[in-house]
Amino acid sequence: MRRGLGLVCVCVGLASGTGCPPRSKPTPPHPPPAPPPELAEVPPPRPSPPRVEESVPQSQPSAQPEPEPRPDPSPKAVAVIEDRPEPEPELDPELELEVGPAGPVSSPQHRARGHYLEGTRFLNEEEPRLDEAIAAFGRAVALDPSYYRAHHKLAVCYYKRGDFDREIEHYKKCLELQPGYVPSWLNLGHAYLGRDELELANDAYARVLALESQHPVALFNKGLVEFDLDHDDEALQLLEAFLRVDPESDQAPTARRYIDQLQARSRGD
Repeated sequence: MRRGLGLVCVCVGLASGTGCPPRSKPTPPHPPPAPPPELAEVPPPRPSPPRVEESVPQSQPSAQPEPEPRPDPSPKAVAVIEDRPEPEPELDPELELEVGPAGPVSSPQHRARGHYLEGTRFLNEEEPRLDEAIAAFGRAVALDPSYYRAHHKLAVCYYKRGDFDREIEHYKKCLELQPGYVPSWLNLGHAYLGRDELELANDAYARVLALESQHPVALFNKGLVEFDLDHDDEALQLLEAFLRVDPESDQAPTARRYIDQLQARSRGD
């Protein structure tokens, strides 16, 4: 077992006289018919409770479902999806236009960049338009299969939608095309960490640190993963390196607590 991993009847009498013998009462011809017994009052019927009609939500095809949060077995880790703003590289001027039967036309790479920028605008809106963004980035990679940044953006879209399988798929495609792309390695580590695949997450964070040795998020996350894997020496080195790089971080107190635990264990406390 890993250590890291926290209802609210009235009687009527006859009068008798004195002195005179009582006169005999004439017999009435027929006794009057007895009045019919009074019927018991029937209570009014109980009113039925008002019918509660089940409301059927109207379909809203344009509304995006809220993505489910990524499960995080190590809530101490900083699973920040990194989507660095970086300038688009200039295309080779010779690729800008191609000569077709009707004259010069835009190259596939040039049109792909237009779709990529369109998808980025959809993704960066206050309420991201994920369907439109995914469609735009898909057109970009269809026109230019080597467009690794478009695969990275597709992965971010699928993360926001909660489709973690396709998220990982597109990070991998991006890294096949550009093995040195740090944002995809970092996010791939977060994706594996969310699945509790600690060895794979550890490998991805190691790739980040091989490219950027002082990346604070990779240092912190990898340190916690090493702690969970019972690699105490590696965890201690990484967390101490994290504090040297970013001592005022919000995660610094957590790093210090883990360092204290690791040092106490090494002393046999």
